[in-house]
Amino acid sequence: PAALLARRERLRDAHELWIKLHAALREGDAGLGLPATTEPALLERFAELDRHVVEISGAVQRLLSEDDPHPAAAAAVVLAHEGLYFAKQDALVAAFEERATQRVARLKSVVGWLTVAKLTLLVAMGFLVFEPMRRRLRIQLDKLYAINASMMHSARHDTLTGLPNRPALLEDIAELCRGRARR
Repeated sequence: PAALLARRERLRDAHELWIKLHAALREGDAGLGLPATTEPALLERFAELDRHVVEISGAVQRLLSEDDPHPAAAAAVVLAHEGLYFAKQDALVAAFEERATQRVARLKSVVGWLTVAKLTLLVAMGFLVFEPMRRRLRIQLDKLYAINASMMHSARHDTLTGLPNRPALLEDIAELCRGRARR
């Protein structure tokens, strides 16, 4: 009797878990991280599966009852619906896999389009922001080079005559002397 009670307890626990998980797949369960099934095709597959779940569950409850005079008949019901249940369960799993595959394909497509959009935005920023900045910087640098050249010329030439001034002449003479000294 103790072994029979232990078996009955294991069957009761397995049955409760089976019913809980079946409901969680169909109705969702936040604790298990399962969203509710709302797609008509999947709900239709659940409806096909539910008939077998009800029959198997009823038979298991009769097996768990100590009042059932015909436990073999309840076991026969479980065995009769078991193959059909697993076939329907496999079809449901295949439908979930197909749905997941479609969602992954959609997400990959979205990621691809987002990548194209980001690259397009970067190219547009290059043309609309950085290129005008580069042109402005080039203009400013050209102006600075022109001012520098003008200041260098002014520092070495007389403003009235435009001829080299005294510091420029002394520098040129010193350079000539250094050149001759090297030879």
